[in-house]
Amino acid sequence: MRELQLSLLGKLQVNRDGEPISGFVSAKAQALLCYLAVTGRPHSRETLATLLWGDSPDLEARANLRTVLANLRKLVGPYIEIERDVISFNRASPYWLDVELFETLLAASASSSGLQLADQAIELYRGNFLEGFVVRQAPDFEVWQLNQQQRFHQMAIQALGIVSAQHMERGEFAAAIDYTRRLLTLEPWHEEAHRQLMRLLAKSGQRNAALAQYDTCRQVLVEELAVNPSAETQALYEQLKTADAPHPHNLPPQATPFVGREQELARLAEYFDLPVCRLVTLVGLGGVGKTRLAFQAGMENLACFQNGVFFVSLAAVDAPEGIVSHIASALNFSFSGSAEPKTQLLNSLRAKELLLILDNFEQLLSVNDGVELLLDLLQAVPQLKLLVTSRERLNVQEEWVLEVGGLEYPKEEWKPGRVEDWTLDNESILRFQPPNPPAFRPPLRYSAITLFLQHARRVQADFALTEANGGEVVRLCQLVQGMPLGLELASTWLPVLTCAELVAEIERDLNFLTTSLRNVPERHRSLQAVFESSWHLLAEAERQVLKRLSVFRGGFQREAAIQVTGATLPLLLRLVGKSLLRRDETGRYDMHELIHQFAAEKLAELPAEQSDTFNRHCAHYAGLMQQWDEPLNSPRQLEIFQKIETDYENILAAWQYAVEDRQVDKIDQFLWSLWLFHEATSRYHQGYTVFSEAAKRLSQAGQVTGAAHRLIFAQIVAREGRFCQRLSRFQEAKERLQKSLALLREFEAPRDVALVLQMLGFLAWGGGERTLARQHLAESAALAKQSGDVAMAAFSTSGIGFVAISLGEYSQAEQFLRDGLLVLQEKDRSWRLTATLIFLGRALIPLGRYSEAEAILREALLLSQTAGDRWSIGFCLSVLGELVGRISQDRYPEG
Repeated sequence: MRELQLSLLGKLQVNRDGEPISGFVSAKAQALLCYLAVTGRPHSRETLATLLWGDSPDLEARANLRTVLANLRKLVGPYIEIERDVISFNRASPYWLDVELFETLLAASASSSGLQLADQAIELYRGNFLEGFVVRQAPDFEVWQLNQQQRFHQMAIQALGIVSAQHMERGEFAAAIDYTRRLLTLEPWHEEAHRQLMRLLAKSGQRNAALAQYDTCRQVLVEELAVNPSAETQALYEQLKTADAPHPHNLPPQATPFVGREQELARLAEYFDLPVCRLVTLVGLGGVGKTRLAFQAGMENLACFQNGVFFVSLAAVDAPEGIVSHIASALNFSFSGSAEPKTQLLNSLRAKELLLILDNFEQLLSVNDGVELLLDLLQAVPQLKLLVTSRERLNVQEEWVLEVGGLEYPKEEWKPGRVEDWTLDNESILRFQPPNPPAFRPPLRYSAITLFLQHARRVQADFALTEANGGEVVRLCQLVQGMPLGLELASTWLPVLTCAELVAEIERDLNFLTTSLRNVPERHRSLQAVFESSWHLLAEAERQVLKRLSVFRGGFQREAAIQVTGATLPLLLRLVGKSLLRRDETGRYDMHELIHQFAAEKLAELPAEQSDTFNRHCAHYAGLMQQWDEPLNSPRQLEIFQKIETDYENILAAWQYAVEDRQVDKIDQFLWSLWLFHEATSRYHQGYTVFSEAAKRLSQAGQVTGAAHRLIFAQIVAREGRFCQRLSRFQEAKERLQKSLALLREFEAPRDVALVLQMLGFLAWGGGERTLARQHLAESAALAKQSGDVAMAAFSTSGIGFVAISLGEYSQAEQFLRDGLLVLQEKDRSWRLTATLIFLGRALIPLGRYSEAEAILREALLLSQTAGDRWSIGFCLSVLGELVGRISQDRYPEG
């Protein structure tokens, strides 16, 4: 049987398999078909006769009905069921009815995950119900038609408003603007939609358009309703008129809508408004949602902080020095000069009004200097506020504490008979529902259930809250006390476990992350069950890999997991599917910090396995760094720097393990790439810390014994000296470099000696000892060439050119610099190449070759900007300024 297609939203269309049906005896025949299809139930002949011929005598009305039914039987016979007393639409026959699908799609799209369904529903709305369709002398049908028009019109208005808001929440402003404008096309006097459009235009950077929208709103309201805009709309207009540019922040977009926490957010907003409240600590168990709450509070209060809101993760920091560097990184602040990093940071922030969110502070509480640093920040920066997340209080007078518990959940036992207590929650209904869905819904006031459904439908699209499983869902929320991480992990097992089975698994063991609250039942005092139940349900291979993966810091690539833990791709993906690992769009994996801690404790239970895993981790990254030695002397240099940057936390952890365990062979594998990375990317403070701490560790006993040990110690001291020089600590640099050189000359190590001589050469040049500088650099070039490191030899040659410039020997300097440049252009993309180009440009200026100098300097500037080399950028701009000054002087000598 062919499909009957009825389109009633907009102008009436009646088709069969896409072809229009013609031959209706009257508009009333079409009206009867529409009425039967939309109502979907049987009607008596008397009712239908009254509906369409209510003003006619009964006999005439019944005769007219028989004529129309005969016509419909001929045109759409299988779709009309005609019995002695009643008439109905045959829903068993294949049909398509736009109003029915419209309602169904909207019922199924009541959350952000249902946006696609909502889009489909809105596309069905071509116009008013039976737009332009007129049935004369049928007042009852006209009333019904008008009621349907109003009903579907309001549904479309509501759907457009909801979809617009969901797109706005996702930051998809263009789509939100489009839907809001479509809403205003349907209802131009909808004042809330005008406000929504004003906000959207402002958020998308169209401030003038937002202000113009107010004028449109005012004009429409006056013309259509003879009223002025409300006080709320006028206030928004005034706010937009005086709004400044958006305040800066580094808060990342969130993958899911924020749920609950209305009271906490309101309290934090109050705290931010109080001048005396400078330090707020969000205190609670791990996994309770402190970080997400801090994100949301920061975003909602962004307008309160003129210089912005910045998030600083301290999860990998275990010393106060790390706090300074991580704050600087979040603010994109670069250290320079010899002043202490802390002093530089405080000076840069002194006049700013901003909020710093310091996340995962608990591991720094055992070090008094960690909290002292926060107090120093508050003392030095009068308009700074700190929002700290921690599992413990900081215990200082300046602290305002906000305890963060689980999300709201039913405290009493749920009973199936109390369906009336469950109200509609648009955030959590994702499931496709029939046109008349049951009244059973998760409660809006219980955000724990909302969050659980949100996660559940990400892993099981058709999961629904029903009277059959409602009790288990409530019990689950009670067991984990509404804690978000517990709800998320529990939901991952829904594809293989029923809610009842999941509850049973969790009830067996609930002894982790304990609380000391006396009024909590003993078995409810921990979140351990969330992890332990997941752990026990894993296959043995999954357990082995998960605990070994805890050695990684800051994420890892699949290849690293394979080498260190023996993982396979299917096994990693299974762990991702169970939310025990996360995988980003680049294919990189990471682990939630709490799961990381849990897995690390499991690994620590087996010291031999733990030691073996750390050794494997160290060996993997030592091998990588050694592999990258050669590409770092090639055009691939920037690519390798990016790889090191991505895995920096792992590399540093592996290096520290090798140093701690005095594994000389592995330290040697790290040495060159680790030094060059810090040197070429201007990470001088970090580089100094890395190598000075290694030197201290290797010489703890006061003596360095063994040839291999002495050699590696000398190499590390050399790099420590170089970073002292970079930090303008010249005397320390000289002492360390000379100490290193004396040790290295005991060995057959031409490359290492060449590097130290190069460093000493530059140090002597900077100190005005030009003859000594030339000697060191010439010897360095010869030894580097002997060792096969042509890039180092080329840069030492360039260094002789630097010295020549300082002596005024510009033609000779050009020759040395061009000799060095010839090699470096093939082998290098770091500061060595840019420095050579900059000095070459500088040498050409006194020779009067301005155009050539400018071209070379602009090439150097582009290279240094591409590499993110701040030192070279600054130096290059300085020489370009010198060039402009010389050109101006030549053109206008009197000036």
